[in-house]
Amino acid sequence: MSIVANTYAHVIGIDTHARTHTLAAIEPTTGAVTDVATFPTTVKGLARALTWITRRTTTTTATLVVIEGVGSYGAGLARMAGDGGFHVVEPHPTPKGLRAGRGKSDPIDAELIARSVLGVDTSRLRQPRTDQGERAALRILLAARDQLTGHRTTTINMLTALIRTTALGIELDARASITTTLIRTIAAWRTR
Repeated sequence: MSIVANTYAHVIGIDTHARTHTLAAIEPTTGAVTDVATFPTTVKGLARALTWITRRTTTTTATLVVIEGVGSYGAGLARMAGDGGFHVVEPHPTPKGLRAGRGKSDPIDAELIARSVLGVDTSRLRQPRTDQGERAALRILLAARDQLTGHRTTTINMLTALIRTTALGIELDARASITTTLIRTIAAWRTR
């Protein structure tokens, strides 16, 4: 069994948010925080964050980058760090009591994210899912379907309000939902 603290020379924990990412560099064998910095989530800010990581490490292969939210706010930085040769993983749940009496702040969270993997077996690190190929296509299809469903619901609600407030010559129970048959009947009224 080889744990992170005995395998990697550097561990970087990253607490991600919409506007900023906070990075904390940890010395794995002692657990000492060697540096903390915050960068904006702009393209230039992410490039500066990657430069910051590079300057605090000896080699990319001996550095573990632990990013919270690799599927959302941290996706851009995770992609850049992975392309830069760094090993990127997701944090493990923080053990209870580790935060006790420490408060809540982005630097503390970044430190705890880095510490969450120190005692973990390297074979059990949580690898981020790739956002390419079939997975990316499925995400796009699901987002499009959700948008179409929302648009359909909005249109049906508008038609229901129109039918209930305007005399269109249709008998409709005010408590009943509009049926597909009624929608087709009304759609056929359009002049071609």
